[in-house]
Amino acid sequence: MVDLWTGFSTLIISLYAILSLLIIIGIRRQKTPRPKDNQALPTVSIVIAARNEEQNLPALFFSLKKLDYPLNFLEIILIDDGSTDRTRTIAESQKAEMPHLRVISPEKKYPNLNGKANALHNAILQAKGEIIAITDADCSLPAFWLRAHAEQYDEQTTMVGGITITTNTDDEKRLFYQMQAHDWLYLLGTGSAATEWGFPLSIIGNNMSFRREAYFTVGGYEKIGFSLVEDFALMRALQLDGKHIKLCADKRMLVVSTPSPDLRSFLIQRKRWATGGKDVSLMAKGIIILGSAGKLLPFLLLAAGEFIMGFLTAGVVFLADMFLLKTVRDKLQQRRMMNHAWLYPLFTVFYSLLMVPFFFFGREVKWKGRVYRV
Repeated sequence: MVDLWTGFSTLIISLYAILSLLIIIGIRRQKTPRPKDNQALPTVSIVIAARNEEQNLPALFFSLKKLDYPLNFLEIILIDDGSTDRTRTIAESQKAEMPHLRVISPEKKYPNLNGKANALHNAILQAKGEIIAITDADCSLPAFWLRAHAEQYDEQTTMVGGITITTNTDDEKRLFYQMQAHDWLYLLGTGSAATEWGFPLSIIGNNMSFRREAYFTVGGYEKIGFSLVEDFALMRALQLDGKHIKLCADKRMLVVSTPSPDLRSFLIQRKRWATGGKDVSLMAKGIIILGSAGKLLPFLLLAAGEFIMGFLTAGVVFLADMFLLKTVRDKLQQRRMMNHAWLYPLFTVFYSLLMVPFFFFGREVKWKGRVYRV
């Protein structure tokens, strides 16, 4: 029995280490494309679906005004998704300074779409840009965000994503917020490396762009249908249609979003991701299973009394995760983000265990004030 445990543990932890190494190599081998002259840039429509975001809009518009992109190639569409606060009023007040801004409401309700996907589809139908860029109302964008997205498009590329992190200055919850930032960094860093190896795994809906023509080629959200993760559903549709997808670890594309304010909302978000992402590729399922097995294995070994093997596997997982986080952090030039990073492996196990009852015993997901059955 001991030999069986040892052999199984060695296999799992070796595969975990190899996977981590491949992710690190994939991130490091990414290249920044050559800059494009203004006249070579595509026309872009930035689309933002906003629902009760009055607290977040000032920071969003501040960053939108700083974007380094020719205004004659740019339009911004903010679609008000049934807000009951001052979202629309605040957005309308920005039009004097931003003549390329349009504030609209959905013209049609598609019965097979959730609220956000319905809003986005309505906005995309009205968009004029060759490229559709999507972000969220609770995000802040770096000045070169849009240019960096546009420069990633070559003849083969159909969809481009960037990495998003969360940040907040609330001292009482700073550790919890840092763990969320590390989680986003780890998950999106893994996804970024996977696209470099030719296996797109994920995209993040507050930091993505795609060709408008390709969107309608796959039928758009109207054909894709209901999903709690409309960003992933669109990526998967494009992937199955043979389109080339990039998820870039590029500091110029690094979006900052607000974190979940408490553990419950964090778990609801992860449940929505997990529920909506059931249709991931076989490769993605293998990576998820291997990653989960690698992180849980040390605890299983220690519980079984295999202390030497338990501590050895824990050490391998810890070092692999730290090197992976450091690689993504360095690529994005976010050195400050390594504070308390050593706690991240424990955090992932902690919330993964909490997700089990949360996932299986709750049949509803509340999102943006709406309730969806899953």
